[in-house]
Amino acid sequence: MKYKNYNAKVEYDEQDKIFVGKIIGINDIISFHGTSVDSLKKAFAESVDDYITSCKSFGCLPNKPASGRFIVRTNPKIHSQLIQNAQMAGLSTNKYVEKIITHNLAAF
Repeated sequence: MKYKNYNAKVEYDEQDKIFVGKIIGINDIISFHGTSVDSLKKAFAESVDDYITSCKSFGCLPNKPASGRFIVRTNPKIHSQLIQNAQMAGLSTNKYVEKIITHNLAAF
């Protein structure tokens, strides 16, 4: 599920017979539940809106979903090989890493 760029993972709780969701990709813990898809979507939107409002009232910024930027530290030999492989593929280092990550994520 997605709302205002926040994503949620949803599971069904057989014992309580409800859908339980959790916002993923942020450090804060935000969960919600519903007995139907419609009630789950509504609870998700309310949870995101409440989270954003609460952060504003406390004077803090809400965690944002990933920006698309991250730093990876590795040993210089691996870094050098990465640059060479990217050049051989005719890609920038960033595009090459993105291609590798996309390929490997699709395998899961």
